[in-house]
Amino acid sequence: MMDKLVAYLSERTGIITISDDDFLVEDLHLTSRQLVDLAIFIKNTFKVVIELYDDITVSELKRRLLYKIESSNFNAAEYFIFERNINSGKGDNIALKSESDSITYNKFWELINIDESGIFNELINSNRCLLITNDSIYSVVVYWGLLKYKTTVGLINFQNIDSYQLESVINIGEYDYLVVSEMYAGTIDLQIISSLCNIIILKENSLEYSKIVNSKQKNHTIQEGGFVVYSSGSTGIPKGVLHDQIDMYYACITYGKEILDLKPSDSVYVMSNLGYAFSFCTATFQTFYAGATSLILDSKNIWKIVDNINRFKPTVIAGVPKIYSLIIELQAVSKLNENSVRLALSSGEALSMKIWNEWYDLFKQPIIEGYGSSELLVGVISNSLQYFKKGSSGKLLNGFEVTFTNKGELIIEGPSISNNILGKEFSSSKKIATNDIFKVDQEGYYWYMGRSNFIVKYNGIWLNPQEVEKALTENTNISECLIHTFDLELYCYFTINKDDQVTLNDIRNIFIKDFNSKIFPSKIIRVENLPRNVNGKIVRERVPNKYWIEEL
Repeated sequence: MMDKLVAYLSERTGIITISDDDFLVEDLHLTSRQLVDLAIFIKNTFKVVIELYDDITVSELKRRLLYKIESSNFNAAEYFIFERNINSGKGDNIALKSESDSITYNKFWELINIDESGIFNELINSNRCLLITNDSIYSVVVYWGLLKYKTTVGLINFQNIDSYQLESVINIGEYDYLVVSEMYAGTIDLQIISSLCNIIILKENSLEYSKIVNSKQKNHTIQEGGFVVYSSGSTGIPKGVLHDQIDMYYACITYGKEILDLKPSDSVYVMSNLGYAFSFCTATFQTFYAGATSLILDSKNIWKIVDNINRFKPTVIAGVPKIYSLIIELQAVSKLNENSVRLALSSGEALSMKIWNEWYDLFKQPIIEGYGSSELLVGVISNSLQYFKKGSSGKLLNGFEVTFTNKGELIIEGPSISNNILGKEFSSSKKIATNDIFKVDQEGYYWYMGRSNFIVKYNGIWLNPQEVEKALTENTNISECLIHTFDLELYCYFTINKDDQVTLNDIRNIFIKDFNSKIFPSKIIRVENLPRNVNGKIVRERVPNKYWIEEL
């Protein structure tokens, strides 16, 4: 296949021996016109589109071409549900289980096939569809049905955005359909949204629906047939990252095999909303790849989460650090029977060593922490049951490569990565420059040091707030901490457990020991809770004024 590409380049350039290391412009001297002709040749010969707006090597061109060919032929629903399960004799395995219902992989496949009056017959003409749905078996079925029919589909947590942000998400994503659960429809301005796209209102616990029609036609500028993963929105309007369906496969053969190692006998319970990227990835394609069972349960509060674990006995659980902290606190009144759980996963933000230690003391089991993002799709750095070091993000997984900027920021390249941000210029690059600062120890463990864009200057000295927060939580009785600058003042907000105490001197000693003597907060304020989004992730931009308890 690649012989045709090399022969074309040789014919156009007159260069007989072309190396994989040759750059198209710098070494082969292709002009702008010749680059356009090359793109046309690739489209006509291989039936895929490759963007050639940057100077790349022949090797990189081959990689992009192979990825595009694989991606264009890959259908996630057919592969994960039919090929890996039904066609492999696992069709009768339970795919999705709720408190009152369950469906097998056979039933799953039946539900996502078109009938004359069904929801997929309605949505088959959609190019892009946004889902705002409650966690249910049928919302997952709708999502995977859209994947089957090559509709670009996005799932967003409605509780993380307001009406203005929803309008922005629809416009930026150029969605022509919105599927919204009946329970959320009353909180949306349907008149405004219907002026932007068609609306499908999905009835509870079924595939029945009603429709509000929009007559406008959108100009489609983004690649079709993929899926959009949204950030938490903790720093503003949620960022949408467009992935190709085949990225799901790469996520499973890297993180899935090396860290999760799911078996058909496993049952997976994610304790955060499915609109949270890590939750959806773990609960669906990672679980479906193994032919395991995904537990879609009501997780509206910590009491319910503990009850779900005790009742349904999952073998794998996943959540943000705050959920683990609340489970630990609840042990005094509501015991968790954790015997069934073989793997506990943490994501979303750094897990404190205090939570790790308390969990390990209670259950004699590590919490497995890793590092990922919407662009990375899964954890590319992670601890595992075979190797772990508390406080670290773990080791780099096979299949990914990293480099560092001179500031220590991570640059990652790998097969599941997408750099294609909705609303920005299309990119097919599989490499991403993060704003996250890491250090690597001699054993190859990565240590998260914070985000470079959170670093501020205070009293003429550069300060990493997350480094301060980590020092305070690990060396005092402070449970959680948020360092915030406002009007040239440095604020330290913190929480402590009911029976613990912390003094001004405790905090002052940490600053003297670990940081410059010119740095000390203007105000140190104990609060009841730190501001969080619906998934339990700290929202750094929200100053917790209304939760003040006392000022030290």
